[in-house]
Amino acid sequence: MGSLLKPISSGRHVSFTRVAPFGAREYNRNDFRVKASIHENFFSDRPAIPESRSPGAHHNLPLTNAKSINVIDDLVPKSLRNSLNRLVRAPIWRHGKASNRRQKFPFWFAYGAGGGGKSKRSCIVQLSSNKTFTPVFELWKRLVRGPLRMHEPLRVYANAHTYGVEGAVHRDSLDRKNYWTTVYFAHSKWKISWGGELVFYDDIENEIIRAVYPRPGRLVIFPGALRHCARGLSRECPDLRVSIVIKSQRAEGSREMR
Repeated sequence: MGSLLKPISSGRHVSFTRVAPFGAREYNRNDFRVKASIHENFFSDRPAIPESRSPGAHHNLPLTNAKSINVIDDLVPKSLRNSLNRLVRAPIWRHGKASNRRQKFPFWFAYGAGGGGKSKRSCIVQLSSNKTFTPVFELWKRLVRGPLRMHEPLRVYANAHTYGVEGAVHRDSLDRKNYWTTVYFAHSKWKISWGGELVFYDDIENEIIRAVYPRPGRLVIFPGALRHCARGLSRECPDLRVSIVIKSQRAEGSREMR
């Protein structure tokens, strides 16, 4: 079924609401003098971004909507969840990781496998031989038999946040076609009042397009080019917010990594 574009007017403000199968989205402009081509392209699969509002070097990236974010709660069995939780409770952490160079409050980090952020080489051999990260390799094998079929891992690590330590809004890659991020929440419990949501943003209006509650055992898979951020924890949170992160790409020649 096609989308419905419904204009809503109030004074000088105009709001266009696109009603889609997964909900509505608003695009607000304060000026009536907006070129029709911008509105036409805004609701296409790859919208044009007005030159005057292009987000710096990333102006050629598309506006990725919430449909590209896949949340899975039933893939990881209890036994593997327990193994992953024991891993992140072990002394594997180093302090000093940051989402970008401008971030003032770095967080905890544990390296698993792979090269730097721009690496496009598979790290499957390194991951399989890392005995400490054996539970993560087991997680990968489940992913590659399911939602990440035909993918190969590029980089694997874990992040941990405490109160006062925050992530920064960032992209994992500028590759909008073949670079994916998988986040697994490895803490054993979480309360809604503790915060720590994984938040996603659009490219034009800096609006939140989705916020994902860090439910224990939950997987979130999304394009690496989508801007996102791990929000800070509330003062009453006594625990670590732990995410195991796997960056991947579709393997050359649709070769399945087992």
